[in-house]
Amino acid sequence: MILKGLLCLAAASLIAASPARAAEPKIYPGAKAEVVEARPGMGMPPGTKIRFYTTDASFEKVLAFYKGLYPEIAMAAPPPMLPAGQKVVWAFFGLDGKTDLTASKQWMKIQRPAIMDARMEGGVMKYIDVRDVTLIQFIESQ
Repeated sequence: MILKGLLCLAAASLIAASPARAAEPKIYPGAKAEVVEARPGMGMPPGTKIRFYTTDASFEKVLAFYKGLYPEIAMAAPPPMLPAGQKVVWAFFGLDGKTDLTASKQWMKIQRPAIMDARMEGGVMKYIDVRDVTLIQFIESQ
């Protein structure tokens, strides 16, 4: 009986000492999953999992939804400006409670308009698939 108690205590200690994982992130109501092919040019380390969702809801509505759930992460880099002059707006959140993107293993980005595909050509970013929807990206790195 003592051995069984010690084994249970050891198992509980291991569970408590293991790194915490964030719960499954909340999906904005009505957002649709998008299939996006991952490629090396996305700037993510190998093994990174990315899920994409889009919604017709305004950026402000989606922002308000996620501000009530997760801590916002300040981004030093400004969002890009599209060639036609349209300004991109974005916000980042730590799903694992972190408030620094470099420390977070699970984070998300919301953005409007959605840039679904872009490539560098001759030193200039070429935006290939831009949609007038709000993009929700969930990123999980190892």
